[in-house]
Amino acid sequence: MKPCCRRSGHAWRPIGVSVLEARISHLAYSSEIAGAMLRKQAASAVVAARRMIVKGAVSIVEDALEELDRKKLADALDPERKAAMISNLLVVLVGDRRGYSRDQYWPPCIRDRT
Repeated sequence: MKPCCRRSGHAWRPIGVSVLEARISHLAYSSEIAGAMLRKQAASAVVAARRMIVKGAVSIVEDALEELDRKKLADALDPERKAAMISNLLVVLVGDRRGYSRDQYWPPCIRDRT
């Protein structure tokens, strides 16, 4: 390791101290940066959860179609009705509604914003 130096005139001279190791003991971000990092982390978690929900919904729709085929009920549906059924199932399974209206669930301070 190089010893610490002090500038004397135009030259640097050793002052008798050698730094053997340096570690960061505390790292703090400004509140704006910390807030942005938390929002990004939360958004990533929401995206991951939505991906999982969509994969599960697609799996459920596939199972439903296979069950209709096994029971010979799929032949009764024309392609447009089958597409509508698939679309409706996906909307219900992936949608954010949980069987209640917004007015029943959200408090007035949030409900009145829209």
